[in-house]
Amino acid sequence: MDRIVTAIVAALANQNLGSDTLANPRTAAIYQTLKTTLAQKYGPQSDLVEALQFLEKKPKSSGRRAALHEEIAAVHAEQESDLLTLAADLLASVKPRPLQAETRYLTPLQRPPQADYFVGRVMDLEKLIDLVQPGQTVSLTGLAGLGKSALVASALWSMAPHDIPPERFPDGIIYHNFFSQPRLDVALEALVKAFGQEPLPTLEQAVARLVAERQALLVFDGVEAAVDGAGGLGLPGRCGWLLVGQQAAEGVTSEYTLSALTAQDSLLLLQAWSEGRNEEPAAALKICELLGGVPLSLRLAGHIMAAEKESAANFLTWLETTPLAQAELEERAQMGVNVLLTQVFSRLSYSARQALSLVRLLALAPFDQKTINQVLLAKESPGVFSALKGILKPGSLEPDEPDNSAWRELNRYGWLWWIDRQYEISHPLIHAFIRQHLPVEPILLQRLASHYMTLVSSLTSLGPQRISELEAARPHFMTVLNECLAQKNWEAAHSLAAVVESYLDQQGSFIERIIVNEAGLTAAWHLGRLSEGAWFNNLGDTYRTAEQPERAIQYFTEALETARKNDDAFGEANSLGNLGLAYRDLGKIDQAKIHLQESQALFGRLGSPRADLVRDWLMELDAAGE
Repeated sequence: MDRIVTAIVAALANQNLGSDTLANPRTAAIYQTLKTTLAQKYGPQSDLVEALQFLEKKPKSSGRRAALHEEIAAVHAEQESDLLTLAADLLASVKPRPLQAETRYLTPLQRPPQADYFVGRVMDLEKLIDLVQPGQTVSLTGLAGLGKSALVASALWSMAPHDIPPERFPDGIIYHNFFSQPRLDVALEALVKAFGQEPLPTLEQAVARLVAERQALLVFDGVEAAVDGAGGLGLPGRCGWLLVGQQAAEGVTSEYTLSALTAQDSLLLLQAWSEGRNEEPAAALKICELLGGVPLSLRLAGHIMAAEKESAANFLTWLETTPLAQAELEERAQMGVNVLLTQVFSRLSYSARQALSLVRLLALAPFDQKTINQVLLAKESPGVFSALKGILKPGSLEPDEPDNSAWRELNRYGWLWWIDRQYEISHPLIHAFIRQHLPVEPILLQRLASHYMTLVSSLTSLGPQRISELEAARPHFMTVLNECLAQKNWEAAHSLAAVVESYLDQQGSFIERIIVNEAGLTAAWHLGRLSEGAWFNNLGDTYRTAEQPERAIQYFTEALETARKNDDAFGEANSLGNLGLAYRDLGKIDQAKIHLQESQALFGRLGSPRADLVRDWLMELDAAGE
């Protein structure tokens, strides 16, 4: 944004220049002088002056700002020294308005659950807490399974043991795990919304504004799992950043690398997880040595010993037959988890494997085992919609024959946590192992997609009070949708995208709504559906809602061309109306009127009541121009 537009936007936003109340007479006088000078130089009826007048009516519109910017650039106003002087004076006269009570910021306090046993990390904990400071970006690194997430959880709860933010971070704590949701743009949108703001005029600008204004602690775990990179993290500002991953992030202020546990601390952790099987300390110490002091390996070994009532000596005898016995210390740290998971996997019951075959399709987030039981109990069905009848009965989420033995088995071996009456895979490495060793079963994927179709559509129809219940399921049905695309189950993807799009529209989720509409569009193309025009319109509407009218116009134009190609008169009228609204947002009134007039005429010929709605829009434009 150039200096002239920046000054105008600041004045309009802070001084109520579009209303009858002027907060600063000096600002008002300079603004009027600048406006008069523009009219004298370029004509009172010029496009530039018209764009400025249009912005005055809706100062927060990014589309109208962009239109003024284009007109300023077109006449090379930035080369006029008198205009630049007026702009500088205008900007200098603007004083921030006091924060109103109703616009005060939310104070989020997000802390992941703490580990059941946190051993031998006192010095690491103190060092990490000391490093995390406002305006600093810290990278916590180490091999997978060393307990980085457990250390972070302990640090956050130590800094904020109650429902009060830490003194050094009075604006709260945000925690995001990329293993649960790998999209960086989705994570950043959630960050902005957590403070009660919208990602406008762009997500990047909203994040930059937030980190400049807030003093919060922003924690991003599993950064190596971010599918679109971690380039948007660690922005300078007042916030503190903690980036957790196997490798150090770029541009950090400081890096702290976590090491394996000492022999004594390893022994304490193994004894805790094995339920006190310490009658053979020499054998237990040897187990810790073979497992390389890696907390996850020690936890899994302890679970096996406890579940099978295995003595340390007998477990050691088996462990010495594995490749760990011949491996170097560093190799043991990397191999141990896989060796233990492979051993347990070979012993799992059929029902436990069946449960895992569905869990592999979910996100790494808490889930209700009743959902999985329902899908497993559903009768075979050849189609998505017919599967609905066997999965979800009206008014009930209970399976016909609940069987939780598989879940208890997986919990005993430490593959699942039981937290707040829900299960969750206990570590990303376990989730990755399951996905690697269990293939996708198409019928189970279809049933799961059908379940979420029914759940989302039914709760969405019940209003805001029930729609909030979908938040916990959100990472799962988004993951299932992606899996449907990956497995080329276009029918399930198309149907699931349709109901999820409606839900996300109500929630005001720009980024995920775009993702879902792109998924629906892809599925429509592969199915040869005429609905591709509707998906184009949905994408345009999403960008228009996000105050990006230029992008909206691109998709509305695609929708218009698609409608005309398919002889879809209603779709053509709808796309014309959408184009008119987008051009209105952009400040291009003449083009807006042309498209709206064509839309009204076509809706009229079709006998649609939408013709009256479009007529109202045209009347509003005429009234605004008077």
